[in-house]
Amino acid sequence: MEHSRVKITELAYILDLSEEMVRRHSRAGRFIRDADKKFEVRQAVQAYFEMQHDSQLEPGLTEERTRLTKYQADKTYLELQEKRRELWPVRICLMYFSEVVKSAQQELLSLKNEVKMEYPDIEDKVLIYLDAKIREALERAAHRGAPPDLAKAVNDWNTGDNDSADDDNI
Repeated sequence: MEHSRVKITELAYILDLSEEMVRRHSRAGRFIRDADKKFEVRQAVQAYFEMQHDSQLEPGLTEERTRLTKYQADKTYLELQEKRRELWPVRICLMYFSEVVKSAQQELLSLKNEVKMEYPDIEDKVLIYLDAKIREALERAAHRGAPPDLAKAVNDWNTGDNDSADDDNI
């Protein structure tokens, strides 16, 4: 067929590409030029559709560059926050909040004795009821647990399953 061979401008029009993109694909061996510097339309269209299909299966170079750039920016931002002392290491947070929880628990459990000292005539069954309610509240709080993301981060850190140094900060 005589019309199956076209110049670069015609192929660019057919594929809705710039002439420069057609040249790039030609240099990469995707579009084949003959001795007359013309392209076989059927081969070029087939190669173009194969490229489009492949680009849908795998992330393209642009997506990979975008992902890498975002990762690098996030990493730089975290490093900057760490230098500014805006991030706390997980181990310090765990130690601090463990102590806060223990102190709160001790204070709540000592309420029964404080009430008894302040109101010496109070009936024992009221104090027993108060103590039971405090213990129930503490038990409910203990079972409520942390949000899933935080629980996973703490668990990963405790088991040594952290893949990067960034996991040491929250």
